[in-house]
Amino acid sequence: MAVNPGNIIRTFKAAISLIASNGICLTIVLFSLPSCERPRLEEHQSRAEFERALKKYNRQIEKYTRKIRIRPSRAENYFRRGTAYLNQGNANSAIADFSQAILLDQSHAEAYCYRGIAYGNKEQTDLALGDFNQAIGIDPEYAEAYNNRGIIYARNGELDPALADFELAIRLDSKYPDAYFNRGIIHDERGDNDLAVRDYTRAIKLGSHQPGVFYNRGTGYSKQGKYSLALRDFSRAIELNPGFAEAYHNRGITYYYQEHYEEAIENFNQAISLNKKYA
Repeated sequence: MAVNPGNIIRTFKAAISLIASNGICLTIVLFSLPSCERPRLEEHQSRAEFERALKKYNRQIEKYTRKIRIRPSRAENYFRRGTAYLNQGNANSAIADFSQAILLDQSHAEAYCYRGIAYGNKEQTDLALGDFNQAIGIDPEYAEAYNNRGIIYARNGELDPALADFELAIRLDSKYPDAYFNRGIIHDERGDNDLAVRDYTRAIKLGSHQPGVFYNRGTGYSKQGKYSLALRDFSRAIELNPGFAEAYHNRGITYYYQEHYEEAIENFNQAISLNKKYA
């Protein structure tokens, strides 16, 4: 059945308004831990997979709790258990374990860095910055600490020091996908779309599977008028995160640009079902 484009003009205008007001924003920047990632149900294909991830972290917590009973003075055991708590989303327990690791070994740069991540997840940015600075002071070539400090600067709206930290992280580790992703977001914030797309592409080539990096590159391609490439990236973002309302929303707009109105309506409806702000 043919679809009258006029039926979706109001939805389309609302979509354009939302994009104009939100753009590519730093709300999709997450602390990215190369050795561990906190599971989120929407990033897994099924609840069973999600539950398996949580059980894995529970086993790690049990393992290092036993090790702590045997060797309570070993900092690494607290650090490893704290990492499992962080993956589980238990920031308070993670902070307690990282603090104990630091008490036992004040030169433990990773414990400072990961405690900074936990503080950042609790929006305690001053404490997070302090810990990232400590980690860098101990190890001036610690790329992950620069990357995470850059995220805090970016969230605080301090784009110049954020960009400097992401670039330093890349100089220290040229194969660090998260740093390219985050630098791409800074380029987006500054309106440098071509540079942003280049960084997102580099992150993807280096193995990034974050839904946000495909979503952001798709948005960049759409701005360039490369709608087929944009659709591919939005679809990949949705595949990685079936609950990604923004990706459905932008895929709908891209279909609209291509005059595929039925597909546009389907995607707008899916976005609305996931997030009522698109209604």
